[in-house]
Amino acid sequence: MKFFFISAIITLLLHYGGISHAQTNVYHPFPDSGAVWRVDLVRWDNPFGTNYLSAYQYELGNDTLINGVPYTKLIRSGWFNNSGFPIYESWFYMGAIRQDTSQKKVYFLDGSLGTLSVLYDFSLQIGDTIPPPLLGQCPYKIITSIDSIQIGSSYRKKINLMNGCGFPMNYAFLIEGIGSTKGLIEMLDPFESSSQLVCFSIDGITLYPDTNTACPIFTTVENIEHDNKVLVHPNPVKRGGQLYLTLRASKTYTIQFYNVMGVLVYEVATDDNTIRLNDNLISGIYFYRITGIDDSHFSGKLVVCD
Repeated sequence: MKFFFISAIITLLLHYGGISHAQTNVYHPFPDSGAVWRVDLVRWDNPFGTNYLSAYQYELGNDTLINGVPYTKLIRSGWFNNSGFPIYESWFYMGAIRQDTSQKKVYFLDGSLGTLSVLYDFSLQIGDTIPPPLLGQCPYKIITSIDSIQIGSSYRKKINLMNGCGFPMNYAFLIEGIGSTKGLIEMLDPFESSSQLVCFSIDGITLYPDTNTACPIFTTVENIEHDNKVLVHPNPVKRGGQLYLTLRASKTYTIQFYNVMGVLVYEVATDDNTIRLNDNLISGIYFYRITGIDDSHFSGKLVVCD
């Protein structure tokens, strides 16, 4: 009877262990739409002992062809604090990504540098080193073990690492179909800063860290990367500076600026794609509303600085 009981336990363990292992053998590609990566980034200024927090998100924009190859645009938006400069809201084209699901690789085309690199390679095995873009201050990262993590209703591959300085990276690991616990394109151990993937969601449903956690995201205004309708830049803009507007609707429009109390403080009508701000728009945060003669409406937030 004792032998039968032990055999039954071993059979159950093998069965359920095999299910978990089989689930990690099914490759989970990165999403091609509807995904949001929410990231917090802290930079510290050692001479002054000050921390600067930025909170932002990545979203997938429109599909595009680059040199005949299909990519998906990667858009970043949120609040940024760069070593004491005022916090501002920004919508920025980071680059474009594409994936080769057969090779389990994700490629990133840097929008600023124009360089193409392998961002993630989930075909790598224990002892391999991960691709360079995520490295940070240590020269390389070694895969020390591979197991699984539950994401939603399924299990995905989880890659554990040791950095090139010889220390286990208990604070960061890679997750198939998501990125890393440090973010999407963030370095794993950057110099004098640290990031964290706060949450990851698809179509408004949180998958990481779990399905019960709310994933607070920033509600972006309609902009050129989302609907090809309007782009207002630079943002922030200097007081009395030139503001450029790229519209995909009416060529004649009125733009109104409201302060944070909702009071209309400035209004201008123009048929040009540039306006010079009134000096009366002092440093601060404003909400703008653009109305075209075809009754199209766009709105958003503008930061004016000295």
